[in-house]
Amino acid sequence: MNDKVNELRWGENARQNDSSIGRTKLLHMARECFSRTGIEKFKMSELAAAASVSRSTLYNYFPKKEDVLLGVLELESAELLNKLREAVPVQPQFIDYVLDSLIYIIRNQLTQPCFQALSGSRSALVGQLYRSSSKIHRSWHDLLAGPYQAALESEEICPDLNLNSLLNWYSRLALSYAQHPAEQTDEELRLELRQFLVLGIKARR
Repeated sequence: MNDKVNELRWGENARQNDSSIGRTKLLHMARECFSRTGIEKFKMSELAAAASVSRSTLYNYFPKKEDVLLGVLELESAELLNKLREAVPVQPQFIDYVLDSLIYIIRNQLTQPCFQALSGSRSALVGQLYRSSSKIHRSWHDLLAGPYQAALESEEICPDLNLNSLLNWYSRLALSYAQHPAEQTDEELRLELRQFLVLGIKARR
């Protein structure tokens, strides 16, 4: 963090336009704590010490440990989504785009501390927080909304397919592969996923 961020005032006395910067700083610190000790052993006192703030100031930002975990999960999800946008171009066929983006997520999500916890003892909590986050859901909705609408208009996909339902399936499938990593090659994984994806969303003619 740069000196400008470190000099910011914390807690209730923080300037309104500084609060998001302070929150982001704490989330980055929390991720470092997760990397060192793991989510299971993480304590709020550890984060307060690492960030050089009082526990009361920390609780102004995050009333519960689960709030910190959710914040880091949303941070990691946003970073992963940005990398996906760069790595996976939008395909002319919606089904191909969903497959490519899903495989990218399956292969890359476990590089981050919160997603790594999906294969540990806190997997149920992390999965629940992930699925409950409106911020994460909105990010994925924004990613797929344009291609989804184009696929509807071209009659590529079933007109009854609901994007929110697809996103729910998408997230659950990605989380299941995080808990039980795929041993197949990318091509084998693609063929496996395609069987169910095509049956589920392709338009019937």
